[in-house]
Amino acid sequence: MDLNYIKFINADYEYCIFDTYYAIENSMTIGIEIRNTTSNKVSYIKGIKSAQKGSLIGFRYNELLEVHDAFDGD
Repeated sequence: MDLNYIKFINADYEYCIFDTYYAIENSMTIGIEIRNTTSNKVSYIKGIKSAQKGSLIGFRYNELLEVHDAFDGD
């Protein structure tokens, strides 16, 4: 299992860009989750894996972003 997320907030919206891989199912998913922080309404934009350029993995080691454990409640 390889889970890569970048989360940020802009005004009343929280964005989560994701790139996930599950080895057992051999499935990959990419996209953006957008949550309105006022209404809690969530929208999804599904990415097209064949159109993906690059990877989010490099952000794990980018000192410009805070890195959190996936299970720390954030």
